[in-house]
Amino acid sequence: MPEGDTVWQAAHRLHATLAGHSLVRSDLRVPRLATADLTGRAVLDVTPRGKHLLTRVEGGLTLHSHLRMDGAWHTYAPGERWRGGPSHQIRAVLGTASHTAVGYRLPVLDLVRTTEEPRLVGHLGPDLLGPDWDPAEALRRLLAALD
Repeated sequence: MPEGDTVWQAAHRLHATLAGHSLVRSDLRVPRLATADLTGRAVLDVTPRGKHLLTRVEGGLTLHSHLRMDGAWHTYAPGERWRGGPSHQIRAVLGTASHTAVGYRLPVLDLVRTTEEPRLVGHLGPDLLGPDWDPAEALRRLLAALD
């Protein structure tokens, strides 16, 4: 089962290979997103938020995925054989000129406006691994909980 560190590592691997590059391939293999096409949009960043992955693309859109029990994202160089599982388990393919990211067994896959992200992850509170982590605020909350 993927834990926070696995999601954090996946986000950093995806960010390193996709961010700053335009998508030349976009294939979202869930019925409600089957007609969504992100081709031509640049990936701005990939951010972990708890066990959620937020892939932000040009135009104010975020591809939200959650790994739950056995989801995974793998990245491949051109021509490299995909090894994350059988093709019927692929839920998302995002490709740039230099890499392809493939999401396997993703139980949650949504495309939302980036401004709607708080609706998806706002209930999580501060992210211990996030850039906005504030130890003083954490201490304040812990002390408040003891009262």
